[in-house]
Amino acid sequence: MSRSMDSKTNKFMEFVDGTLHRRQENIQRLLICWDKHLNEERLNSWITSAVRHNVQQVRLNLTQDEPLSITLSLFTCESLVSLSISADVRFPNYISLPKLKRLELEGVEFSDENWNENHFSDCPALEIIRMENCIWVHMPYFCISTPTLKSFNIANWDDQWLPRGEDDGMAKENVLTTFPLLVKANVEFRFEPYVATREEKICHCAAISQFLRALVNVKCLSVSDDTLQALSFADDLWEKLPTFHNAKKLTMLEEVTNDKALVALLKATHNLELLVFDKASSTQLSVFHAFRH
Repeated sequence: MSRSMDSKTNKFMEFVDGTLHRRQENIQRLLICWDKHLNEERLNSWITSAVRHNVQQVRLNLTQDEPLSITLSLFTCESLVSLSISADVRFPNYISLPKLKRLELEGVEFSDENWNENHFSDCPALEIIRMENCIWVHMPYFCISTPTLKSFNIANWDDQWLPRGEDDGMAKENVLTTFPLLVKANVEFRFEPYVATREEKICHCAAISQFLRALVNVKCLSVSDDTLQALSFADDLWEKLPTFHNAKKLTMLEEVTNDKALVALLKATHNLELLVFDKASSTQLSVFHAFRH
């Protein structure tokens, strides 16, 4: 950054500091997008000011040199309705957001040191959770339990949520084995695996199958083709999949390339009223027609 640009940036930040300091009215929305390292103290002062002025929506889209520690005031804000974080931050040990309805997290790290099954117990209004490229560190158990949850979206997951072998310090049985979710409405699951050996693909399949067992109450389920590909490595896929008795709608998010997993999923969702192929080929439509008859 040139000296002139650095000067302009400092002036802008000072302007923001002054504006927030002098403001008397409530703040409805706080949006911070920054592609350089942002001073943590200054960032937290802006967030604290917004919280003090009863902010309703907060979105943080940050690229920084080191992980950030976000002020706890953001995670205990009584007025917050929507929270979106796209940054390298660790989720806090405790959150209490009584009005929060929507939570979006990208690139956020979770560990067994800062997570417990009651994490959302003080978020009684939470309806939507979206997670993209989040990382779970040494967590054999991950639980989201909130009775108001209507929609859960996992997008673009890769192998970071699975152990890669004995040399990573985690035993094979410590794969993400239990993921209970009280979701009764919509679930979208995208899994984009890295190039893996057959053993690793079987490991992926076991973890995803276990994950799906926590979603037996869903009414609408969306699944990517990569997810079906991972599931296809199970020799006993019919037994691995749970039965989704309440599922009325099933959506294939991309063109399906694995008929075996597709048919298995159709058998597991036997009460379907609507099947949607976002990008269907004539082969998939033929498979579905043959299955229905």
